[in-house]
Amino acid sequence: MKIITVLATLLLCVYSAAHAQTVGLTGMLGTKALVMVDGGPPKGVAVGDTYRGVKIVSTQGDQAVVEIGGKRHTLRVGDAPASVGSVGSVGSTSAEGEPGGTRVVLTAGSGGHFFSLGQINGQTVQFLVDTGATSIAMGVTDAERIGLNYRSAPMGQSSTANGIINTWR
Repeated sequence: MKIITVLATLLLCVYSAAHAQTVGLTGMLGTKALVMVDGGPPKGVAVGDTYRGVKIVSTQGDQAVVEIGGKRHTLRVGDAPASVGSVGSVGSTSAEGEPGGTRVVLTAGSGGHFFSLGQINGQTVQFLVDTGATSIAMGVTDAERIGLNYRSAPMGQSSTANGIINTWR
């Protein structure tokens, strides 16, 4: 599989780090909303039901109205995730009572990896957070889905467990 080496900072990868909760609408299953909460796996949620603090108020076409923390948000499939409960705003405090919310806690998924929703050029992407990573990579499928013009970048090669592959900077 070809990968794209993306030159960005770790802060870009953890877009949701400055937010207490992120919610993305990844699809519709009839009248159910397929939601991702804090980068977790997609979950089909019926109108009137609540999943991880996110209540589905209504669905129509490729949109869902959700209620989070008493506030309503309209989400559209593929849009950037809604961020709720910003921990970096003036007057806010972290869970430890520190001003400005200086700490972010991610929960490991079932495989022990840390995932978070984020965005690149306004498009939702799920990131694997690896604080010890030497480089950052993205698969061709995600790059094409978000409209990234990677083929205009300089080409290179990387060594993987499956051999040498082509990359773009």
